[in-house]
Amino acid sequence: MDRLTSMNVFVTVAESGSFAAAAGHLQISPQMVAKHIAMLEKHLGTLLLHRTTRRQSLTDVGRNYFERCKIVLAEVQEADAIALDMQQRPSGTLKVSAPVTFGSFSLAPFVTRYLDRFPETPGRS
Repeated sequence: MDRLTSMNVFVTVAESGSFAAAAGHLQISPQMVAKHIAMLEKHLGTLLLHRTTRRQSLTDVGRNYFERCKIVLAEVQEADAIALDMQQRPSGTLKVSAPVTFGSFSLAPFVTRYLDRFPETPGRS
């Protein structure tokens, strides 16, 4: 199992208060939630949650791990957002060859709108 996914499941369990609620939120089975938590606990060699038939609570290690997991997952989301944003913005040099009259009358309005939409375009003065 992917550790980041398991960390996300753990954070969801801690925030929602139960495996069933986390399963509903993540759209996976409660058994899969339990497998993710078990994998993390095995990897770390410690219990993250105290479980009873009626409730669960974080252990001391679980509380600290929960706080760090939230930071790690937020950083991953930020990195993904930056990468997506960079893909959606044009970069590099755009060269257009056209006759002067066509460029002056037909292309100029498009270039102006392009530069207004993407003001950070390299080479703009």
